[in-house]
Amino acid sequence: MDTVIEKAVMADKGLIGSDQAVSLGLIVTELVINSFKYAFPIPKKGDAIDVSYKVAGED
Repeated sequence: MDTVIEKAVMADKGLIGSDQAVSLGLIVTELVINSFKYAFPIPKKGDAIDVSYKVAGED
């Protein structure tokens, strides 16, 4: 049986420009891919990746 790395994404409601959204998407994608490749070379039970996006004020 294959071990599954759990993934969780939590995000606040917020609006950002498309230029910022593309940059943020590229950064998050790279971080998640690198996590799969290097943080979990041999997945085991309990491994997890949590991604969150929090909005603080108008910025």
